[in-house]
Amino acid sequence: MPKKEALKIAKKRIFKNFLEEAKQHHPIIFYTDNDCDGMLAGSVLMSMCYRLGIKDFFFFSPLRNAHGYGFTDLALNDLLSQPCIFNPKTNQLVRLDYIKNQFQKNPLLFSTDLGADLAANTKLQEILLERFEQCIITDHHKSFEVDWIDKNKIAYINLNDEKDANYYSGAFTSALVFSQIFQTQTTPLEEELIAITLLSDRIDLDNGDNLDMVLNLAQPKHDRIECFFKDKDLSLAQDDLDEISNLYGFNCINCINALSRLSGAREFKGCYDSYLHYLVLKHFNPISDPRLSVFNVKEFKRYNDIKKKMVKESEENAQIFSCNKILVAILDESCSIKVGVSGLVANNFLKKYPFNHSLCIYKDNKDGYSGSARGGGTFLSQIKTIPLIQAGGHEEAFGLSFVKEDFKKVIKSLQAL
Repeated sequence: MPKKEALKIAKKRIFKNFLEEAKQHHPIIFYTDNDCDGMLAGSVLMSMCYRLGIKDFFFFSPLRNAHGYGFTDLALNDLLSQPCIFNPKTNQLVRLDYIKNQFQKNPLLFSTDLGADLAANTKLQEILLERFEQCIITDHHKSFEVDWIDKNKIAYINLNDEKDANYYSGAFTSALVFSQIFQTQTTPLEEELIAITLLSDRIDLDNGDNLDMVLNLAQPKHDRIECFFKDKDLSLAQDDLDEISNLYGFNCINCINALSRLSGAREFKGCYDSYLHYLVLKHFNPISDPRLSVFNVKEFKRYNDIKKKMVKESEENAQIFSCNKILVAILDESCSIKVGVSGLVANNFLKKYPFNHSLCIYKDNKDGYSGSARGGGTFLSQIKTIPLIQAGGHEEAFGLSFVKEDFKKVIKSLQAL
């Protein structure tokens, strides 16, 4: 049987099983990235759960994840051993074993657009299937080889299988899949949140069949989205699609990302909070009473200003050198935040210096180096030709890591590119 046909059959079977398990009150854990796409995806899924009468659901968003580029070893370690899963009922972080003991059932895992490593790594699947009854993996990036250990327990759904990489966003993909499983429709307020993530991924607005969803942003009805238009410091004219994209694609998204990134920071002037981004998730949930919202636009902006200061601090203290045609920046160990801002630093240095490619790396907790890369063309493919470097993500924006002992060899390999 052709692989695509097998995927379709497995998908239908898993959808049916997942629905049955949810009806039997197996708790659902949503695995989301801690950026704008992940938080708004979580808000939409939370809203859908409330509408469907699903009460037992939680969220896991790894603070030490390399900004959406896979289910890292550190993220897995946190999931299995730390109180890092958010309970929206209590605003508390709990352990995975606490959830299992409370319900006396293995939870279900729904990965909202962080599917690449899960679908391709059978060892990772084995670890997860020891603790989860079933796993549904959604993704909207370019296709890759799928290798499952158990087609009765895991389903991989890539709605972009035959389309350009950013035809959907993570929030769009996960909401569509969840609505298919539970046979429901997204509401206009939920679609406003999804539309913002479509702009953040810079989809082909001229040809995409989801253009109407984005255009509806011009007249926002969601209270906590509308406030971005009202604030004098943030609002822009709404004359055309470019300016709608400008407003949501930069101001709104950056302010949401600011809280996500600060969640992973060391204490910085009293702003550190290990689950700050989870409160963002609740803030945008369309079913929540706006009067109970944790934040307002000015608070979002304040955190964004703090994030900018952190990025500036990282840039000023970075060690910078040229590696052939690549700019390499090493963040100082004293920086308040490294995880979550390395991509911003790499991007800022591209604007500041005459290079087409940049790497921003830092010493991680695994006795090695991690970081982000930015650059045009096929930068990821070029980096992947270096066996010493582990890298994944988009061609022009991706995460990478390598062991400390290989530092000199890695630099030498970069010089040879």
